[in-house]
Amino acid sequence: IRRRKNLNKKRISVFLIILLVLSNFNVLAVDAAENGDSTTDTLYLDKENVTGTLSQQNETEAEKALTSGSEEPTNQVNENPQDLNNEEESDEPVQLPEEHYQNWDLVWNDEFDGTSIDRTKWGFQNGTGAEYGNEGWGNEEQQFYKEENATVEDGKLIIEAKQENVGGKPYTSAKLVTESIFSKKYGKFEAAIKMPVGDGFWPAFWMMTQDDVYGGWPASGEIDIMEARGRIPTEIGGTIHYGGNWPNNTYSGGEYEFEEGSDITDFHIYSVEWEPGEIRWYVDGELYHTETNWNSTGKDQPSKY
Repeated sequence: IRRRKNLNKKRISVFLIILLVLSNFNVLAVDAAENGDSTTDTLYLDKENVTGTLSQQNETEAEKALTSGSEEPTNQVNENPQDLNNEEESDEPVQLPEEHYQNWDLVWNDEFDGTSIDRTKWGFQNGTGAEYGNEGWGNEEQQFYKEENATVEDGKLIIEAKQENVGGKPYTSAKLVTESIFSKKYGKFEAAIKMPVGDGFWPAFWMMTQDDVYGGWPASGEIDIMEARGRIPTEIGGTIHYGGNWPNNTYSGGEYEFEEGSDITDFHIYSVEWEPGEIRWYVDGELYHTETNWNSTGKDQPSKY
């Protein structure tokens, strides 16, 4: 995600939400080098022994972040999702060439090299969403978020989804955010992530606005860097949400299919580069989708931004 210099009007900063099981989460935010005409942010995640978020996926146009076709959603969860992973899955992140980071300076990261989550970098959103006036988090999620489900081990952030009844929900997981701690407009955001296979898993790496400049969701925007469905381990997708306040909203994005022999159970680096007028999505440094056209309709504003 790049931020061009001297473009500070109506700053729309973002915060990172991780709704999945992650390990070795290297989150980097970077600003472009001084000789460039823009600035950048990068975020990295590494996930191992991941057991992503659970959701009863209601794939309506307003609620789904990414899906394709007309498959029927499910909230069935495999009790041992790791048993479905490849036997020779990758335990280490992909190493990208130095050119991938040319003209980018690191401004924020987390290597998870301690023994607990760094609360100077991460906060939690706990419960069912009702605590924030949004029961089910807008997705009819069948989980209760708890801080105890997120741990740091061997240089990795691990988020576990467990089958247990808490707060009227049959599953628990964890939701980490940088809201009110770190936000960035434009830049390169990426993370090395490893995810589980199984019906009902919906791990995601995404950003929401720090402030609702143009109105409520998603008029002020949402950038989904990566979302996966555990029942379709061979593909992931990236999406933006925009338009008017729900339900007068829309979305657009693209999907990436892994080469034979690889899937979401391996570590992959998922990236977004965001600069004025363009957002680009990458997997392991490979560009797979670009968006250049979006808009917002603010409250009581007839014209689009």
